[in-house]
Amino acid sequence: MSSSGGIYTNIISVTPEEVHKINPRVQVKGTLAYLILGGYFAYPTFESPATDLEFGKMFWEMSRELLEQGELRGHRPSVNKYGNGFGGILKGLDALQKCGVSGEKLVFTLS
Repeated sequence: MSSSGGIYTNIISVTPEEVHKINPRVQVKGTLAYLILGGYFAYPTFESPATDLEFGKMFWEMSRELLEQGELRGHRPSVNKYGNGFGGILKGLDALQKCGVSGEKLVFTLS
């Protein structure tokens, strides 16, 4: 963010007070994907009225078109990169926690 401010939006609830400790000029917004279904939601640090249904419809159609055109792609899957089964999952979670995973989707087989 620049010293003149900006907009910070997140999917993990971060209070404006936490962000303003770093930069008081930053506007804080949050989003939760299931709000696009049009329901009211309240969380200890975030509350939303049922106003996102029309946005959800628009976003769904736009995303469908972009996927169809090949403009959106998911992260490449890395299958059993840290081993298979629950042991691999635990090692993968450890790597995530240590910021050792980037630009890939960890996938594990359980058999």
